[in-house]
Amino acid sequence: MNKITSYGRVATDVELKDVNGRNVATFSLASQNKNKTTDETGKAAYGTNFYRVSVWGPSADSAAKYLKKGHRVTVSGDLVIRDYTGSDHQKHTAVEINNAEYDLVETKAESEAKAQATGQAQPQQQYQAPAYQPTAQTAMYTAPQQPTYQPQQQQVYQAAAQPPYQPQPQAQPQGFVAQGLPF
Repeated sequence: MNKITSYGRVATDVELKDVNGRNVATFSLASQNKNKTTDETGKAAYGTNFYRVSVWGPSADSAAKYLKKGHRVTVSGDLVIRDYTGSDHQKHTAVEINNAEYDLVETKAESEAKAQATGQAQPQQQYQAPAYQPTAQTAMYTAPQQPTYQPQQQQVYQAAAQPPYQPQPQAQPQGFVAQGLPF
């Protein structure tokens, strides 16, 4: 199975349909790519890839409600490439992202307000992808910090000072005198 994640703008209004009892929202995604060619000024030329996106189930309802033409989104799903013959009797290739999940990055109004605030209005046809910032879903897992080993001070135990060992004389039982007996 081929998976794809693409960042771009919603290129068409979202259509919500019922297919066999399940809701499906479809829209086109315009994703900018950087070609290896340069234009007449020497800058890198940009092209645009268009994907047909299908969002199924409960996510389809929210996509129809919240996504509008011009919004910036990140879309992940199954890559489907199919050939078909159009009404012009020519063979065409369609690239689709099916069973998609999406994240709304920025609405068109937010994008325009940000550009006006910074004084850097960008042309409508071209846009720059923002620097990668992990979201809650894509943030990398960081392992908890292990405590560092700190050796404890060695305790040296010294025996208490005692006088050197001196055997004690054996006491003889009283009232008994041993006279030549072996014990």
